[in-house]
Amino acid sequence: RVAIPGRFRRAVQLRTSTDALRPALALDAEVLKGDSGSPVLRVSDGRVMGVLISRQAAGEDGISRVAYAAPIDALRSWLSGAPPDDRFYLLPR
Repeated sequence: RVAIPGRFRRAVQLRTSTDALRPALALDAEVLKGDSGSPVLRVSDGRVMGVLISRQAAGEDGISRVAYAAPIDALRSWLSGAPPDDRFYLLPR
């Protein structure tokens, strides 16, 4: 895969399946099904700013033009509260 160009739109709050609100980054980026989990890198310094978590409904071409990423600071906070022996699944693409 190649890098997907994008532009930061604004900070938003997304509602989870449990009705909680979580911070997210709204991005202008053309993403496809399966792009979730991709790191969002800042062009100026290569810093990871977030992880792609969802997208708006795709058009007839299968492409979504707005993507949402979990901010890296929110992920750090969540991971710092995870017990040391917490188990995860890694799903190959």
